[in-house]
Amino acid sequence: EELLNKYLVEVTPTHKGTKQEVCVIKNYIKKFPKLMQKSINELGQLDMIEFRNERLKQVSESTVARDLGVLGGVFRYARQELRIMGSSPLTDISKPSQAPHRERRISDSEIDQILKAFAYYPTFQPVNQKQQTAWAFLFAIETAMRAGEIVGMKWINVFDEYVLLPDTKNGTARKVPLSNKARDLLELMRGLHDERVCTLTSANVLSAYFWQVVKGKLKIENLNFHDTRHEATTRLSQKLAIQDLAKVTGHKDLKTLMGYYNPTATELAERINKI
Repeated sequence: EELLNKYLVEVTPTHKGTKQEVCVIKNYIKKFPKLMQKSINELGQLDMIEFRNERLKQVSESTVARDLGVLGGVFRYARQELRIMGSSPLTDISKPSQAPHRERRISDSEIDQILKAFAYYPTFQPVNQKQQTAWAFLFAIETAMRAGEIVGMKWINVFDEYVLLPDTKNGTARKVPLSNKARDLLELMRGLHDERVCTLTSANVLSAYFWQVVKGKLKIENLNFHDTRHEATTRLSQKLAIQDLAKVTGHKDLKTLMGYYNPTATELAERINKI
């Protein structure tokens, strides 16, 4: 417990997902009191196996895999920076398999349903936050930007041909080129706020509104806001070479980028025949 709390103070604030990691680690401290009382010198592989198996009863395999990744970072800090551990108790511990990447596409009919449910049409300014959620949905499909990147946009970083994202998930700045449709959508937001493009306060607020309408009202299965990034990436792949596409989406690893490229067999057949 002492090691985890020290990690929360000294290391977690340097990470992008600070708030989420704080919640995750505090949950470990709360749910595993017996493990928390152990000296790190007594911590062994059997403890980690027990932790893993207990977590598997509560959450998905992919979540447990991330849990072990968090603890791996804690033990690495203890070894490399504090020099209080000789080896990691996670050595040779098998991790649950990660869930396969999503291949959910968004159809034009679903886009129409969602806009209608939000009572928003992209010809007028989205004044309230629900309308801005629908606007962000359209803007995400056009740009492949993440929810957090969209709600964090500031007018000072909006230019004629692109939007500058000075601080992204992977730690580097990124310039997102704008299509004509994306520029038109941005113009609809002029005048809502002097500094920010959206008045939505966070990605969580955006996701909550989206979930309320898409899952609650429309009952559309297996669709979340982040699926817009898959849809946008696949659409943009029809126009851009893969190295250019990576510049747009911000992926440094082409293998990860391919997880967002989800063409249907019909689309591929059409492209083959067109060529």
